[in-house]
Amino acid sequence: MQERVLELAFGQWVDVTSPTKADVPDLARRYGIPEKSLMTCLDPEHLPKLETLNEFLFLVTRVFDRTNSKGDTIQELTTKLAFFIAKDRIITLHRVDHEFIEVLRQKLISNSGCLDSKKVILELLTSSIQSFDMPLTQLEEQVTHFEQLIFKSTKQKRIFQEGFLLKRKSTVFRKVLKLANDVNNKLVIKAEFQNQDFQEIKTSMETMLFYAEEVHENVTNLITLYLSMTSQKTNEASYKTNEIVRLLTVFSIFFLPLNFLAGVYGMNFEHMPELKTENGYYVVLGVMAAISIGLFSWMYLRGWIKGLEDL
Repeated sequence: MQERVLELAFGQWVDVTSPTKADVPDLARRYGIPEKSLMTCLDPEHLPKLETLNEFLFLVTRVFDRTNSKGDTIQELTTKLAFFIAKDRIITLHRVDHEFIEVLRQKLISNSGCLDSKKVILELLTSSIQSFDMPLTQLEEQVTHFEQLIFKSTKQKRIFQEGFLLKRKSTVFRKVLKLANDVNNKLVIKAEFQNQDFQEIKTSMETMLFYAEEVHENVTNLITLYLSMTSQKTNEASYKTNEIVRLLTVFSIFFLPLNFLAGVYGMNFEHMPELKTENGYYVVLGVMAAISIGLFSWMYLRGWIKGLEDL
């Protein structure tokens, strides 16, 4: 655990990085924070929320984790930033020492007391929201690539894997931002902020939410489009197969009676009708032709022949 105490215009900012369970009792004793709430800060699955704890406001928000950008869950893509807000003190706890926190610390070290507690909270919340700008921009580019992949690639498994990975990421960002937005709205009332103080946060939040909603909608539409295209291809293949079977059936109907006649007259018996007749060969051919014409007419009238010319 690393603990830094920085002086503000009115009070202190205590910044705690990478606390462990062993550090919880000491932190609780020194700052009067309930151990249960401190343990909550160590829970990787905790979502943004705002609670009132005696003299503290307990706020949890989440920040994009640049060290694990290839994940697809809230715990993999984001990390917690917890606040314990009192009248004369702000205590922040976080596992990852984000760049924007270090920048703010250096600003206070070089110019002690230049900010009050509300300004520190606003800067941290604004930066936590803006941390989603880069991953959402990258996600938009990946969606564009996925759109091209749909029309180029024939590997169905790869398309489904990429599509659902993008959808899971966009769902994570959308969920975290919506919950954080609710928390920020409650904070305006409970911490007695002015609406104009939160204007930058609201603007950033609206922008990030718009991007997250747009990406999620685009990915969902592209997956639906691909499923429709796949279904259409399957239907076309089934239709072609049925038409081929129909064509083979038509040929079978023609050749079954003709093969029967040819088989009968190919038995080479001594006494058979028309075997000794002078024009018997032509008579049999005529009968076969008549059967073929009759079968063709019958199938044409029933509509079995129509449509086979496209095969």
